[in-house]
Amino acid sequence: MEIIEIDQFVDEVNIRYHLQHLELKIKQTLLTFCEKLDGSLIENGNGRYQIFSSRKAIEREIGSLQSTVQQLALEMDVSVAVGIGIGFGETAASAEINARKAIRHSKKKESSGIVVIQEDGVMIESVGQEEQLAYTFRSNDKELLDKLNQANISVKTYKKIEALIDRMGWEGFTSSDLASHLSMTVRNAQRIMSGLSESGLVEYKGEELQSPRGRPRKIYMLKK
Repeated sequence: MEIIEIDQFVDEVNIRYHLQHLELKIKQTLLTFCEKLDGSLIENGNGRYQIFSSRKAIEREIGSLQSTVQQLALEMDVSVAVGIGIGFGETAASAEINARKAIRHSKKKESSGIVVIQEDGVMIESVGQEEQLAYTFRSNDKELLDKLNQANISVKTYKKIEALIDRMGWEGFTSSDLASHLSMTVRNAQRIMSGLSESGLVEYKGEELQSPRGRPRKIYMLKK
């Protein structure tokens, strides 16, 4: 299942006929995409739509979905964000639950992109883009969960950092590295690294000097 939400649609487009014309354009664009999927389109109103199809068809047409989102953005003459959440599941109900989780996560991201949640709980951000990142937000490791609870850091955040390190092939990394790749402030990244360090999930590896007058940055390594 795919959920497409155009944020602030009604708030920004408040002229009745203009709104209706835009809705027709959007529906026509999504119907054209839906035909490629051999899927079913459901219109929920206020810029919210659902598409049901097979996993194979959705994965095949990810590139087409990105083009469709770009087309929607061009057709809207107001500043709005288009969120895309995709959920896979063994049943339509489980796929919808995952799609709703995915769209909530998509709307929290600063940059637009497609978020997928698979039936095994793996989340994939920025699908089809260079910065695509796959990680799980579940864990059965009690020792890990206890340490993360002590550090006041979510499993999702930890797994996301772990996936980024694996993707980048980092032997060591700084808080600034995390901040730039995960779209967070350096202060937030420093807080996370401080908590992980105190709970024994990362270790201090060394320092790097940014400039002759600047303070050196701490280099960390994730403990396996």
